[in-house]
Amino acid sequence: MSFTDAHNQPRNTILYSDILPKNSLYQTIVQRYGANSTDNSLNLASPITNAVFIRLKEDSVTDVTSKIEIIDQAFPNWSNQTGKHRAEIIKKFGSLIEKYRQELAELLSAENGKPVAESFAEVGYGINACDWFAGEAKRHYGQVIPSAQPNHKWFTQSSAVGPCVMITPWNFPAAMVTRKTLPALAAGCTVILRPASQTPLSALGHKIVAELAGIPDQVFQVVISKNARDIGPLMFENTKIKAVSFTGSTAVGKLLMRSAASNVKKMCMELGGLAPFIVTESADVGQAVEGVLNSKFRNMGQVCIAPNRIFVHEKVHTQFVQTLLRRMQEKLKFGAPETGSCSIGPMINDKGRFYMEEVVQDAKLKGGKVLIGGTSRPDLGQFFFEPTVIDDANMTMKCWNEETFGPIIAIGQYSDEKAMLEIANSGWHGLAAYLYSNDAAQCWRMADKIETGMLGINEIGISTVECPFGGTRESGVGREGGSSGIQSYLETKYVNWNFSF
Repeated sequence: MSFTDAHNQPRNTILYSDILPKNSLYQTIVQRYGANSTDNSLNLASPITNAVFIRLKEDSVTDVTSKIEIIDQAFPNWSNQTGKHRAEIIKKFGSLIEKYRQELAELLSAENGKPVAESFAEVGYGINACDWFAGEAKRHYGQVIPSAQPNHKWFTQSSAVGPCVMITPWNFPAAMVTRKTLPALAAGCTVILRPASQTPLSALGHKIVAELAGIPDQVFQVVISKNARDIGPLMFENTKIKAVSFTGSTAVGKLLMRSAASNVKKMCMELGGLAPFIVTESADVGQAVEGVLNSKFRNMGQVCIAPNRIFVHEKVHTQFVQTLLRRMQEKLKFGAPETGSCSIGPMINDKGRFYMEEVVQDAKLKGGKVLIGGTSRPDLGQFFFEPTVIDDANMTMKCWNEETFGPIIAIGQYSDEKAMLEIANSGWHGLAAYLYSNDAAQCWRMADKIETGMLGINEIGISTVECPFGGTRESGVGREGGSSGIQSYLETKYVNWNFSF
């Protein structure tokens, strides 16, 4: 079984020849950040066509050091503003994201390849984030502690930690801009954001909109560089930077944590995942299928919280697989990203596509059955790979032992809950997990046993700005979102006041 195009229209007909030239944010980016013939440049290619469509001026080490100096000098004034003042600006930022939502979605699709409708939904996360963190700007309270000493008052107060650095990934380049920068800005910190070199346009687009909202240029800076090996450690080690945040692989996260530890910074690290997805005997199979379908093929499975190990009880396995294959054929369509009929796009690059091929071949050699997909689609473009289902997966296979980060659903059967949980928990990971069950006792029992930072029970939409996002074990440190999200950017001062004199 394989997939066909939603239609025969070339995938670059509208997006690059019609939409982007009319996109005001794109035009501003070209004018402000475009490279000239003498600049070191970052050449941005579409993952859909693999053709360069914009050249951006790349920041040098000197430029980065200068931007650190800029946010350091801007910090006192921004942190001295009232929380209410910062909240009003952040609320306006949200209103302007709504105004420019379609243009921001077009930028995202151009650089990342995902369908414009999916990008439009992602940009909407930033609107909610602005609303939430505008409120948090006014809510970082202190505490009055009952004193055990006569004539003493004990209390705490919070203050902004200082200039901050954020590094965001390419898979959600719009949502990650707001999820990382807004809690720091709300706390009173100044920020440098370094987006992934594959997807800088979303960061620059949001930067322009932020300025329109009243966030000063000196308060929110963006670094454009493909030199991750030097720029990341440079920013994380700089003594003027007081807090850092990174989303990406566990391996890179560990290196950056060492850099930040050189002068003991606060840090929030959201690292790799290997999420188990458990379908029990009592589960609503149709609901479970929609859950895995929507979570695994969003952004072509290039999602840190996407399911990786799919455990299906032997009594519902056949029904689950048959329903899944039918719904994939009905729902998943290749096509031009700006059309409503397109629901899947390319991998981000050749490395991702090659790895998908490697995972499939590994599973076949070790007894896995490819039920659908499993092949590249060079007729569509260099980075396209078909959505794939592998049955009879087990722990000897890459598809269960490594973070797949692609459109592969790897299914294994189970009969014993305890044995299954041991496999689900095995390894370094602890970011997200999913459980489908209609047995309340089982839900409570397994919620206690699954080792994870986030658990969805009969639900895959676990990423929401009102709730903490982050992992356990080697999947991360700290939390983003919720009332926890601002804490990485605040220092707590305890005061013991003796007023007996």
